[in-house]
Amino acid sequence: MILQEDDIHHWPRRPQCPAPHHPVLIRVDVPVHRPAARCRLREVVREVLETWSDPGASWLPVQETHCGPAWSGSIGCHGLDLSLSYAGGAGWIGLLRGGWIGVDATPIQPFDELDGVARDFLGPALQASIRRASDPAQAFALAWSDLEARLKCAKSGLEEHHRRHAAPRLRCQSCSLLVAERMAVSVAWRRAGWR
Repeated sequence: MILQEDDIHHWPRRPQCPAPHHPVLIRVDVPVHRPAARCRLREVVREVLETWSDPGASWLPVQETHCGPAWSGSIGCHGLDLSLSYAGGAGWIGLLRGGWIGVDATPIQPFDELDGVARDFLGPALQASIRRASDPAQAFALAWSDLEARLKCAKSGLEEHHRRHAAPRLRCQSCSLLVAERMAVSVAWRRAGWR
């Protein structure tokens, strides 16, 4: 699956409840202030859950865990995983029935430590690719958002490249796109039972 702008549901446009294993991505205008952005995204998640779930299930709260927000209900015999990201007034909600999902938004902006961060967290091959890119900040943002989305999907924390056991923990499908706000957005997902 290649993520297209058409695959993004711009809130308040409500997505239909998807088939199992099909990721849903919702973009929400949020305040720039981080706590207010977090609250706004959780409000939207609750509204979506009310639309998709049985009346008895929608009351289940979105809980905070060490791996991010979680919902313990089910929709049509499938659990629902969710992932949130926000940057620069844009919030992103990733939802998946019957598996795990991670979403990340990374602003495209150069910074002094870009090369060192790429080396330490993305590895030498991606670092070299970013150096050669016509727009290194864009190449970095795409690689970084993909890594973060995969980590969120795996419910894993960030580690330096040489410490990460990449193969089994980060195996999932992913796709990325550039959006108008000079931002890279990546979604990673994995169906339950997929190895």
